[in-house]
Amino acid sequence: MKNWAMFVAVLILLAVPALAQDTGVTFEPRLENSGLLHIVHEGVTVVSIDLRDGSVVYGEDYAADAAALLFWEAVGRLFPMTPDPTCAELDD
Repeated sequence: MKNWAMFVAVLILLAVPALAQDTGVTFEPRLENSGLLHIVHEGVTVVSIDLRDGSVVYGEDYAADAAALLFWEAVGRLFPMTPDPTCAELDD
């Protein structure tokens, strides 16, 4: 499940590169390590994805938890969560 969530998040960021850049996140495929996709924030790799086996490594100069948080916050900014006005919980 975790790998699928990462895969979907990466597809979302790749599909809307202009919005992704607004969050400060960019993508850098590295040719010297074929099959690796690096997600970069302000010049520092925060997530490395091995496209051959789907493995994910968070962090380079960031701690792994901070890198994961930064990545998922960037994804969240692309799709802000707003309450559904038709939701029954809002009808108090």
